[in-house]
Parts: sequence; C-alpha cells; structure tokens
Amino acid sequence: MKTDYDEKHEYKPDDGGLLDRLFNLTGRHLGKGAFASVEEAVDIRTGEKIALKRVQPRTRKTTAMFWNEVTALRAISHPFVVSLKEIYPDHQYASADGDVIMCHVLSLELCHNGDLFRLISETGHLEEAFCRRLAGQLFSGLLAIHRAGMCHRDIKLENLLLDEFFNLKIADFGNAQPFDPKTHKSECYTEAGTAHFLAPEIVFRNRYVPYDGTKADVWNAGVVCFILLLGFAPFDMARPDDWYFDKLRRGRREDFWSAHLHHAAAGQGQGQPAGTSGARGGGGGGGA
Repeated sequence: MKTDYDEKHEYKPDDGGLLDRLFNLTGRHLGKGAFASVEEAVDIRTGEKIALKRVQPRTRKTTAMFWNEVTALRAISHPFVVSLKEIYPDHQYASADGDVIMCHVLSLELCHNGDLFRLISETGHLEEAFCRRLAGQLFSGLLAIHRAGMCHRDIKLENLLLDEFFNLKIADFGNAQPFDPKTHKSECYTEAGTAHFLAPEIVFRNRYVPYDGTKADVWNAGVVCFILLLGFAPFDMARPDDWYFDKLRRGRREDFWSAHLHHAAAGQGQGQPAGTSGARGGGGGGGA
C-alpha cells in the first residue's frame, strides 16, 4: 500500500541519464565522507537549488544506512529537520576517470549556510542568545523525531545544518533506528555516534542490555550546546577516568555560565544506566 509520502515522492528508476535531465550541478561541493558525497544542484523543473546526496552501496552497512535515512525522513516533517524531496536508488553515473559508478541518490533541502562545525571553526564560539535559539530549535526537532518513532543516534555539529536564515536543520539519519512510540521505549543495542558525543550508557554498555536511544540523543544535544557556548568539547569521552568529564560532573558549573544554563546542563549531564529510566529526558511518544 502506498503512503502519503509515496504519492508525492515516487522512487525514480534510473535509465542512465535521468539525473542529468533533472538537475544541473553547480560545482559547489557541500560535504564528502568515505562512502557519500553531497553537492549543490539546481532542479531544472522548478529552478530550485537542492542538495544531491550520493551514497555508494559498497557494503551492506552503507546500503542499510541509506535506507535508514530514507525511512526516517519519510516519517518526519518538521521545520528543524532537513526535508527529503526525492529518492533515486541504483543510479549510474560516470566519474571523472570515466568509470561507471553505481550509487543511491537523495534529493534534499539545501541548507545554504553549512553546518555548525564549520560555524564554530570560524567563530570560536557563539553568543548565548544565539546558542539559546539554536538549542531550542535542536530540541524541538529532536522531539518531533522521537514522536515519529525514531531516534537519531548521531547528533553532532557536522550533522546540524543552517538554512539561509540560520535556522537549524537536523540531518544525516544513516544511524537512525525506529521504535514504537506507543511503548515509550527506544531500545538500542549497537554503538552509534562519535566519541566526544557518546552518552555514558553507550561507552559502558553491555552488548546484551539495551540503552534508550532517545535519551542518548538528549545527551548528544547537551554536548552540542556546550560546544556552541564555550567553543570546545566538555570531555574526550563520558567516563569517570576522563578528568574533564569528572570535573564537569562534580564541579561548579555556575562559575562559568548563567544560572538558567546551569540548571539545563545539570539535567542533560546525568549518566543513564542501560536498561533504566532517570533524570535525563527522552522524547519518545512524549516521554521515554
């Protein structure tokens, strides 16, 4: 059965030149990873600038990550989550060397002002008022993701984009995992994410005991907010033998940021033992 999404966004079969007839690449490269690249393009049909993400399905994992992203973006429509326009699986194109390469392609909303990693690299840190605005948008987007029955599992600066008005857009759902929001449980078993941002229950996880992916997302978001405000990560990894993590956990946060941010950090910075509920909030179905 087709969903509302499918009625508006049909999968597009490739005939060897479909994308060339639909899009003109501008030459602006927006990002590149081991198995994926993102380029700016113009949709010939509408004149709109969009982002084309190409994923090379070299392994089962990269193929799974592509379809994870498709599943997540199909389920979520929110002002602070990047929007999916069209899907082009099994597309063939010629590389600069003349090789024919098979890839999966997503047509995505273009975010003109890059990601938060680049912004922090250029500015050092952000003013508190701007941080509060971005934090509000981040948590609003996360709540929508969790209410849609998804946990992101890789919230970090590089995956948070800025549109032309410097509104935040959550992107890159390759590590996303679905759950039933009616159960208020997002049980995850596999490690996903980046070292600076990993929640303690992931660092010390028992592979047979699940952790709550929504609460891990909230931890990640708290680390992002710390970096935006101060310009550096709070610790190398969230574990007791990390000197910075131990000092942050035990220290006087009010000495270096305002009272309302101190209270917010106190809630987000609570370790969450796997298989338990606790102080740190989740967003699955309105509360996990």
